[in-house]
Amino acid sequence: MGEISLRQAHRLILKKIHSSAEAIALPPHMATGFVLAEDIFCSEDSPPHPKSKVDGFAVASDRESYKLAGEIQLSQEPPEAIKEGYSYMVRTGSYLPSNVLRVIRKENVKTEGDLIYVLKKERGKNYLKKGEECKKGRLIFNKGYFLSVKEAAFLQQVGVEKVRVFRKPRVIVVPLGSELVGQAVNPAGLLIKAFAERAGAEAKLKEPLEDEVDKISRSIADLASSNDIIITIGGTGVSNKDLTESAVLSAGAVKVFKRVRVQPGRTTGLYLLRGKPILALPGNIQAAVASFYAFFFEVSKAEGFSLRPPSISGKLVKDIKVKQGWARGIYVKVKSSEGEIKISPIRVVTHSSKFLIEANGLLIAKKNIAKGSLARCYLI
Repeated sequence: MGEISLRQAHRLILKKIHSSAEAIALPPHMATGFVLAEDIFCSEDSPPHPKSKVDGFAVASDRESYKLAGEIQLSQEPPEAIKEGYSYMVRTGSYLPSNVLRVIRKENVKTEGDLIYVLKKERGKNYLKKGEECKKGRLIFNKGYFLSVKEAAFLQQVGVEKVRVFRKPRVIVVPLGSELVGQAVNPAGLLIKAFAERAGAEAKLKEPLEDEVDKISRSIADLASSNDIIITIGGTGVSNKDLTESAVLSAGAVKVFKRVRVQPGRTTGLYLLRGKPILALPGNIQAAVASFYAFFFEVSKAEGFSLRPPSISGKLVKDIKVKQGWARGIYVKVKSSEGEIKISPIRVVTHSSKFLIEANGLLIAKKNIAKGSLARCYLI
């Protein structure tokens, strides 16, 4: 297979890679950052009874005075009803009888023994109705929804004990190159690991491997048994030391594609080893980051994992030109100006890492985009 377009590469990914995502059951507070594997419904009314929003006295009618019938403690099952002319002392969060009319705030009454005198008439009801937060049988979230800490807290609040979510993909990032061995940290590997984690994957960064086909091959074969996606960085070019393809094929992998018409990142390759995708990114840090965003999320989606890389839409401030049949990874500056989000392509010097401090976004363009158009980019 010769050089292909980005669209063709994406089609091959969907065709060749099969879903391996598994569903697991977790309490909502442990499911933050996961994607729902099923629709979530309210199993019970929340709250299960009317619920006071203030400290005060629950009443069933409007009067100038009431007799105190007792106190309803927090989490206590409420009496069935409030008798005419009586009231119950309640706290914020207390459950209330079904015929409650309103809760009179504590500061708006005067108490004398077991009598309550209203000093100021209440305008509001000051309680939540039964099922007001969540009605039994109501759809809360659809399958595929990404749970943030806010949604998880809501599910916990309305009594959902467990949710089924897709487990996060296990991703291993493997820098390749003898020149990298001994480095304290590999910058490209560190970035790719962080970007995968931020989108919801469980990612690890392996120490760099030297340029030896047998060593790379054995390592890749071992890693395939415990990871869902292997990402290699480096060794994708045409020099004698670019050995990634030889190593992965020697391990028994099958090539899906190599060389895609996308800049930067033209030498990116994809292979399958026992059904596990190996995404081979170029070693140049600009190309590695751009290729990661151009391919990784299509690969994870084909495996059945719904990751959520941070992204944003905004107005493009310059024309973007893309050669017919090609795609471009364009580093951009995203900022808010005059009440709208604006996306400005920046000039990137080839092989320079300065883009890391100049750009905060990356736009993958598959066609020309005119100035003033709405465009969406990844936040990096």
